[in-house]
Amino acid sequence: MVDAKGERSEAVEIEIVDNKISVIANKEWLNDSGRAYPVTIDPSFMITILNVHSHPQAGDYWKVSFNTIGTADLTITPADEQSIDDLDFISLTCDGEERSPEIKENNVIFFPNWSCEGTGEVIHIVNVAAPHILEFQFGDQIAFAYNDPDDWQHPDSTNDTDTAWYNDALAIDNDTGTFAHLAVSTPGKYLELILDSAINCDKIRIYAADYQGYHQ
Repeated sequence: MVDAKGERSEAVEIEIVDNKISVIANKEWLNDSGRAYPVTIDPSFMITILNVHSHPQAGDYWKVSFNTIGTADLTITPADEQSIDDLDFISLTCDGEERSPEIKENNVIFFPNWSCEGTGEVIHIVNVAAPHILEFQFGDQIAFAYNDPDDWQHPDSTNDTDTAWYNDALAIDNDTGTFAHLAVSTPGKYLELILDSAINCDKIRIYAADYQGYHQ
């Protein structure tokens, strides 16, 4: 940001709340007695991927949500041959309103002068369950979204009698008979917790056990 005398400051924070981007300027800098108004806050171009990692399977829709600041050309590129071959573009929207991009060679999505006050979303259908990468370029900003369908792991044993999951030995209440167990031999996996019905609790703890013990 810059004031009327040309003094600059980089004390600007970006905050995302309810999928909305807020630009927050430093109050002390703004309230300085020597500050000359008007002050211009120009974040130029910015793109933020809201769900960087996803796990759709073959036949599923891969939905990537993103926020942008400013107006610039938006290019969404399948980043490798696997992504080019396996993904079919379905739609590009801003807050649910469909936009009509140009589809270039190798399934590159191009929308000139993209501007969206709300949340953008691009949807592809996944034809083959495999790792995929999308590169988002907005002005001079680059961001990525990743699909890895093999990363979701399901519990291999449970005693889930009342649809609440706890570690058998380290439960935070007296219900030590309710837990889910998952043995993962490959690092970098994700645990998917599926509840059949809503539960009423103030917190849920998830523990991972390795050779060093339990980690909350």
